[in-house]
Amino acid sequence: MKTVIGLSIAIACMVVLYGCAGSDTLPWAAPTTPVASASCAPDGSFVPFSQATAVVYARNYQGCNFKTTAEFVGAGAAGFGLAGIENDHVIIRVVAPGEQAPSGLQAPNFVALPQVGSDLAFLLKPGDTIILTGRPFVHWLLPSVPIFMATSIERAK
Repeated sequence: MKTVIGLSIAIACMVVLYGCAGSDTLPWAAPTTPVASASCAPDGSFVPFSQATAVVYARNYQGCNFKTTAEFVGAGAAGFGLAGIENDHVIIRVVAPGEQAPSGLQAPNFVALPQVGSDLAFLLKPGDTIILTGRPFVHWLLPSVPIFMATSIERAK
């Protein structure tokens, strides 16, 4: 009986802390599109990648839809868990143009691409410049590592 009560309390606590199944507040849930912020530039405007993914700005840009450029570093999350985002997105690592790729335990900049339309991500070589359209996302489990949620990717000309 004590085990059943203890288990019931644990489940109730999880529901209160994380919400109901399918909720976007669950740690493994993929992000939904937040409401556009008053800080948003018009759709399709250009925002430098280093600014868009800087922790101090990323929350302000979460509901925006803009273009940015980045340099491709590699495919995959490189051992970093991305709280379930990688379950239905292709993950690539990038840096702002002209920056060095991070090394060691330093977290890279992540871009999450929808599976449809992400073929280019597998054809890129380190150092290739790409144009991304999308918005940053700040996950509550990784608040210091904004993830750029791209809706499209193209090779810079």
